[in-house]
Amino acid sequence: MPPAETARPIKRKRRRKKKPGEILRIPLGDEEYGYLQVLNDGHVSAIDYRGPTTDPAEIGHAGRLFRVCVYDEALKIEEWISLGSTDIPADLMTEPYKFKQDKITGRLAIYHSEYKDTNYERPATLSECLGLECAAVWAANHVQDRLKDHFAGVENKSVRSLSIDIDRVPGDQRD
Repeated sequence: MPPAETARPIKRKRRRKKKPGEILRIPLGDEEYGYLQVLNDGHVSAIDYRGPTTDPAEIGHAGRLFRVCVYDEALKIEEWISLGSTDIPADLMTEPYKFKQDKITGRLAIYHSEYKDTNYERPATLSECLGLECAAVWAANHVQDRLKDHFAGVENKSVRSLSIDIDRVPGDQRD
């Protein structure tokens, strides 16, 4: 009887996490691509660019659409191809302020590390929160959908679901 084969461990390709400054090409379907720049602390900045170049410096100088925090796994997705690195614009080097709305009470808060002594948030008025991103962590597919919707000129359902429900904001937080 031949000797039993010993089981070999399966070698998995280790996916490298993208580093701050990298420009990522994101597939949007139909041979269309969007672009992101990896920022610090798990944030990415969506770039307002769909042209044919793959030069990270040229892409990195385009306007910015939004800035969100993404799950660590999003920065390891093989389909998010790194085109190289470029400097991060100075205005994207600081942590952004974000808003939160309590699902039960409707109360608003500003979320930022400046408020680490109070669970990273402080009460806020409606006018302070308008124009801020919601404090949320985005999955890769939702970032891709948001880019697709932007370029298609349609409202994004994730952005809508995370927006402030003005009807639920308590009177003392309205301006």
